[in-house]
Amino acid sequence: MNTAEIKEVKALLATPKNIVIVTHWSPDGDALSGGGGLTKTGGGTLTLNGNSMYLGATDVSAGALSVAKKNATDLQLDIHFHLLDILSDTMRSQLPVFDSIISNPPYIPEQDKAVMAANVLQYEPHLALFTKDDNPLQFYEVIADFAKMHLRKNGSVYLEIHENMGRAINDLYRQKGFTSIELRKDLQGRDRMVKVMG
Repeated sequence: MNTAEIKEVKALLATPKNIVIVTHWSPDGDALSGGGGLTKTGGGTLTLNGNSMYLGATDVSAGALSVAKKNATDLQLDIHFHLLDILSDTMRSQLPVFDSIISNPPYIPEQDKAVMAANVLQYEPHLALFTKDDNPLQFYEVIADFAKMHLRKNGSVYLEIHENMGRAINDLYRQKGFTSIELRKDLQGRDRMVKVMG
């Protein structure tokens, strides 16, 4: 297994919950073990097993992509990077079909800034953290729609989530037609991860 970690303000920093989303399901042979995977980039830690699959990575931030590209180069991984806004129908429609989709989208409502630690607000890129107060699930809805068109049969979607949004995300994906939805907790016992089967 190869891992990379680069800490820069232009990309999210690695935290235990980022690692747990991989370790919870990797023993089952799930995470990125199929023929291809799509992941949102960042500067954190993600374990990639093998180079024989097609790996795609997207981000709206050129800075985050530059960090991810350096990780890939250092680890000699063949990853196809896409600078795009996943909220754009036109941009995401150009992506291929995947066996796995992994995402840590922005999920913190803007109003939560008032109660967040100063170091997070100072050193983490706000573009990667915050979403609209009036539609905090907008990225999860778009990922669900994307998965309906770009996830192979029996493929999996892995999502990091806000600890208070597990039930809402479960309901959203059921409304979108997904029937196998698994919610898991992080090391602190908080709802933080969702696995959706296509």
